[in-house]
Amino acid sequence: MLGKRQMLTFRRLLAEAMARILGDRDEIGARGNLKTARSFLLDRGLERKRSWYLITAFVTAIAASLAASLLWHWRSQVTQAIGLDGLQISVGAMFGAIGALIFILGRFSQIEMNAAGGLLIHCLESAARIVTGILGSLLVALAIKANIVLGLANSSGHEFALLLLLCVVGGASERLVPSLIEQMEASIVVNGIRETKTK
Repeated sequence: MLGKRQMLTFRRLLAEAMARILGDRDEIGARGNLKTARSFLLDRGLERKRSWYLITAFVTAIAASLAASLLWHWRSQVTQAIGLDGLQISVGAMFGAIGALIFILGRFSQIEMNAAGGLLIHCLESAARIVTGILGSLLVALAIKANIVLGLANSSGHEFALLLLLCVVGGASERLVPSLIEQMEASIVVNGIRETKTK
């Protein structure tokens, strides 16, 4: 958890606690030094965990943005392979990483981190948040292209720009994707009941 300079400070705090016990017989003062040392250790550890978390989030979001740029750069070949809608949905999904990064930066102070956790768990959690934003935006893009929601996106003069904007919102929002899933689920149930009654 600690760098070399921080380790020196930490050891000094522990040494002061030992000096109070052995030299001054001051148990209360020694406990105070130990409490300060513990707080110092946890704070520096939390700083390191947050730096791991942020670096992973930025790297994952940049990778997704790079993938979107490459898709757009080779858009003619990609369009031939998966169609224009497929290209727009794929690029839109990658833009969800930007939305997820915005969410992380906006609520970073509220994200709970375990100071005793290792590098892997913090990196995995950070990357998982970005990937969740990408998957959420994929669902938003599919719903828009299927004209299930937000029909205005297909009727405005800037359909693709609006799709990208809504994908960023989908990646950043905690409520948009769950509410979209609930809406689609309710629609499927209602249509299923109608079909059953018709039969």
